[in-house]
Order: sequence, then structure tokens, then C-alpha cells
Amino acid sequence: MKSSTQNIKVYDTEKIFELNPDMKIKMSYIGENKLPLMVIDDFYKNPELVRDLLISSPAPSITSSSNGGYPGKRVALQSFTPLKFQQAYSDILRKYFNFNFHLEHVGSTFLGNIFDGSGPANKINNSTPHADPGAIASIVYLNYDDEEVGGTSVYKHRESELMFMPLSKFHLEWWVGRKASLQNRRVSKVREEEDEKFKYYRHKIFAKNSDPKIYRDTHILESNDEWEILATVESKFNRLAGYVGGTLHSAMIDFEKLSKQSHKRINQVIFMNQKQMKRR
Repeated sequence: MKSSTQNIKVYDTEKIFELNPDMKIKMSYIGENKLPLMVIDDFYKNPELVRDLLISSPAPSITSSSNGGYPGKRVALQSFTPLKFQQAYSDILRKYFNFNFHLEHVGSTFLGNIFDGSGPANKINNSTPHADPGAIASIVYLNYDDEEVGGTSVYKHRESELMFMPLSKFHLEWWVGRKASLQNRRVSKVREEEDEKFKYYRHKIFAKNSDPKIYRDTHILESNDEWEILATVESKFNRLAGYVGGTLHSAMIDFEKLSKQSHKRINQVIFMNQKQMKRR
């Protein structure tokens, strides 16, 4: 039987991604370098629509290379988040992160993760704290509050004392400027010191992520000899956690526990970059 073109499902994305005018925003500043961490409760006006979109969308069969090493599925719907959402969220980020530029949602892509603790993925691949691309990375938790799935933590690498690892020029310049301001030092001197430190530890910290001989059954759920947990954002339905992309963080997933539960860990991921002005 042929499928009918009359049955194409059309989504009202402005309604789905409408922000809640009564959202509750809280900023925390972590460690001696005062890394900003934003938590927004009641982020979306219609969170059920966002959750339904994620769990009803098609997702490819997963491999470790296509999903960052997480066992589960990744939904990516390109050009799906409306301009109205991007502008409204950009205004929030500009205000609370004190940016003097506008931001845009990378690819306007609705990106969602469905983690179930099974599958062929190499579990080490993000169980070590890592940094994200984008000026600001955000996670919107879409599990109901009675679905225990774990939140997200920010970490410090004990040996290096690093809690931030730049993945872009923006990350580096933001970090250097912030540290120079806090320490009342010259930007050029701080940049020289930090760049050298980042180059030395970048491979040392993250080499384990790509080593196929190392395997972990879970993320780092408590501080250990290598990593210190500085802050944890607990999973809560319709809660957003946002941070500068270079912040070292990890999901708090216990794979063994998750694989035995009837529900999955689901969330939306939002990467916002500095908006590039078009030349005339």
C-alpha cells in the first residue's frame, strides 16, 4: 500500500519551543575562577510537546562514533528550532552571562539524546569529563521527576587543577579575559600561561577517551583521586542547565542501573554560538 502525501505531519515549532514567561533562573559561580552555571526551572511553556517530539522522532541505529560514545540514540532534526526561540534564549544568555553579542542556535537543530544503557557504544567515550563546542552548551531534562536518571556535574582535574578546556578561540579568549580580570593581571601574560597549560594537559586528560583498552561501566559519580566534583545539577522535568562550552562536565549516568529501568534518560541539547554578522 502506497503512503499518502496527505498524511505528512507538520509541527507548530513556535508553540513547541515557546519559552515560559514565568521561568525561574538561578546563576551559580563555581570554584576560584567563578565559572558560571545557569539553572532554569520551568524553561518551556509546553514541555510535554518537547518531550513528545523527542520520543516520537526517528533516530538512526547507533554506533559509538555517531553518538559520542553513549549507548542509546540521538535525534537530530535540522532547521527545526524557530528564530523566535533562538532570539529569546539569546537574550537570556546575553543578560546572565554578560555577553555583548547575540547568539544563534547551531544549525537550528533540535538535538535530543535517548540513553538506555545498552548497545555497542564504547562507554569510556564520554564517561570522562569533557568539554563541548559552542559558546554556551545547554541541557534540558525531559524525564519526569519520578524517573530517576541522574543529572550533570562539573569537575576539576586534580593534577592540573583545570575545570575548563577550550575547544575554540572563543573559549580561550573568554577564559583568559575572565581569569585576568579576576586576578587583576595582564591578559597577554595570562594567555601565555594558560595556552601552555592547555596544550600540555589536553592530551593527558582526554587520551583515555579514545583508548579502546580502557572501559568504564559508569560515569564518575563521586569525586576520586583524579577528578573532583565541584557542582551537580540534578535532573528535573523541564529544567535547563547551561554553561560555557569549555566547562569540564559529565552526565551522571549509572549504566548498569539505567539498563535495568523501564524508562530511558532523555534530554535536549542546545549549542549556541556567537552570531556572525553578515557582510554587505
